[in-house]
Amino acid sequence: MAIDPVIHAELIYVLMLMGHGDELVICDVNRPAQTIARQTTYGKLVDVSGCGVARAAEAILSLFPLHTFVEAPVKRMKVVGDSEKQMPIFLTIQSVIDAAQGNR
Repeated sequence: MAIDPVIHAELIYVLMLMGHGDELVICDVNRPAQTIARQTTYGKLVDVSGCGVARAAEAILSLFPLHTFVEAPVKRMKVVGDSEKQMPIFLTIQSVIDAAQGNR
């Protein structure tokens, strides 16, 4: 099995540091990623710019299985002002998750 080219050395290092219960945020540039990253164990942002959120998730999930024993192994932000609103990226990411879990 080849490692997806989106996965660079720093990202592999961070994934290897993670254990059960640790969380990974995959976000676009509109999220305050630098601020959030400073508060993590690793302490800095791991940049995978240029591939898009869905592509990054696909690559990461090829190496990083989701926990099946927790209620919500994947969470997303809610749309400000309309927490029930569904954005197109939500369905895109769900299809990536389903594919990674074998639920195509």
